[in-house]
Amino acid sequence: MDRIFYTEREWYPSTEKLIRKIFASRYAIKDAEIERGETGKPFLRGTPYFFSVTHSDRMYFIAVSDINVGIDAEPMDRKVDYEKILLRFPPEERAEIRNREDFLRHWTARESAAKWTGGTLKDAFCFSAIWNFPFSSRITSGKDISSRSAGKNLPRLPNSSAYSRF
Repeated sequence: MDRIFYTEREWYPSTEKLIRKIFASRYAIKDAEIERGETGKPFLRGTPYFFSVTHSDRMYFIAVSDINVGIDAEPMDRKVDYEKILLRFPPEERAEIRNREDFLRHWTARESAAKWTGGTLKDAFCFSAIWNFPFSSRITSGKDISSRSAGKNLPRLPNSSAYSRF
């Protein structure tokens, strides 16, 4: 059971309200208590669900699963000076990054991995070979949710029952 919910940020004043609404309406969990673990990763105590949150300039994305999950999203037209950041990537990964879009795909995979482990943005660079994880921004299958990159206006998501506009 994996699902990614998404909506425009203007419709919800905070991700907490959106999370509560998702769990109340889709999972019959009323009055969900959102807590934070030792690393700051949010969770719902006493439920079998895991979730991860990300947002872009206009969108919220909430991944929900029955196993641990991490998600990140970036607008594909985001202006970013990626050459400086790229120096922190391992050489084999740098070789795969030829342009801004490649960089954003790798970046979302790294940030997803950091969220999956309950880490921080700083931890995104602790992974020497991101592709050794059971997911990447290139692959989303079975229980392995990673990242999706959103377009400027609406998300570009694959046609799948795993994605729900909220």
